[in-house]
Amino acid sequence: MTGRPPRRRRQWGIVGMLAAAGIGAMVFGLLGGWHSGTSTGARDLTGVEVAFEPGVTPPPLAESEAVDDEGTRLRVPSRGLDVALGSLDSVDGDITPPGFTSAYVVRDRSVALDHAETGTVILAMHALARGTAPGNALSDPTTHAPTLRAGDIVEVASVTYAVDEVRRIPKPDLAHDEDLWTPGPARLIMITCLPREGGASLDNLVVVAHAVSQG
Repeated sequence: MTGRPPRRRRQWGIVGMLAAAGIGAMVFGLLGGWHSGTSTGARDLTGVEVAFEPGVTPPPLAESEAVDDEGTRLRVPSRGLDVALGSLDSVDGDITPPGFTSAYVVRDRSVALDHAETGTVILAMHALARGTAPGNALSDPTTHAPTLRAGDIVEVASVTYAVDEVRRIPKPDLAHDEDLWTPGPARLIMITCLPREGGASLDNLVVVAHAVSQG
């Protein structure tokens, strides 16, 4: 751990449905990216340099307090996914992870990982149209069909979850899915995009799971 000051943290149960009202805007930043001919400094899981889609810029780190690696991991054994878990805050209702190699706990919309049994943990991650980011493991690159099935295991730090369902939701509709955003104990929601070649992502992929054990 570093000497970072304590971060703001609001429990999901406190935010409740107020958070749901802003979800559509929040996930606007969960877009794909592209191979880049310019120097952006951002790289995907294979080390290839990539860039955000036009018009998408992550907020300053001073605002999101984004951390790429908190020292824990997200693992999806059935998909061979094993990446660092970072964290961030939404900024003006928008979530734009700064990196393409980590999954991020959305601190101001999520319970803390060490209190996962009390509420909903929310993870956000990028997927790339031309590259490999954590979200790419969750869908077929050709058909965009989900690659996770009910019962598949997702490990978030020391908590093991079993997938209940995977939903493909148009971005404008995500905020209005009341069932999805109803708070519940020991619940996991993972959000990524379905990248689209030649244009901005139109749909989000949302994985809903429940905790089956905690280390």
